[in-house]
Amino acid sequence: MVPTKSIMTDKRVRQAVAAAIDMNQMNTRIWDGKADLTSDLFSQKSRWYTVPGPKYDLDAAKKLVAQVKAEGTWDGSVRVACDGSLPAWSITVKTLLDAAGFKATVVDLPDVATRITQIQVKRDYDIACYGTAIADSEPLYAMNREFNSSFIGGAGNPTGYNNPAVDNALKQAYAAKNDADKKAAIEIIAKAYATDVPLLSLGVTTEFITWASNVHGVEPLSMNIVSLAKAWVD
Repeated sequence: MVPTKSIMTDKRVRQAVAAAIDMNQMNTRIWDGKADLTSDLFSQKSRWYTVPGPKYDLDAAKKLVAQVKAEGTWDGSVRVACDGSLPAWSITVKTLLDAAGFKATVVDLPDVATRITQIQVKRDYDIACYGTAIADSEPLYAMNREFNSSFIGGAGNPTGYNNPAVDNALKQAYAAKNDADKKAAIEIIAKAYATDVPLLSLGVTTEFITWASNVHGVEPLSMNIVSLAKAWVD
């Protein structure tokens, strides 16, 4: 998965991390209570929402951490990495993890470029702040990049997630003839995400694209991309 053979390859540890993360605390400490946080792969506001994501449960997190520690090969240590633009993120995550029995160490990635190199290129991390950019307008591109096992070691899937059922569901979603069939395939992926926790969604990012009032015919696409093919200025 990563060069250091991260403890995060153990699903129980990933489940413990998810159960230890209190979204209310994250929102208060990092975003002054103004963020729209959810662990769901798709928020309930999305047309692709099907099932809830992992839930905060401190007692469950403590039990999972204790169980893995009892096996004698891990002392609870995890690295929590993020760039300097979100100092409160690492501190808050460390605090929540420590409360569940982890021994979290903050790793400062000084800028976005370093973060990309460490996570996407070297894949040397335990827990890191990163984005999936799964767009409601076209979710499959980013979902395929994040979850498809064929990308392990390549340009995508930085978590090293490997689930044949998810790979198959991605194929079904791409082959879907309508939104109902696509949503059924997405539900398979959302359920696997909630159980396997290859990553933990923290919330929704709203895209807002503006242009001058005398510009017309601009067509917003996905991931902050716009088409200017039919644009004109009066």
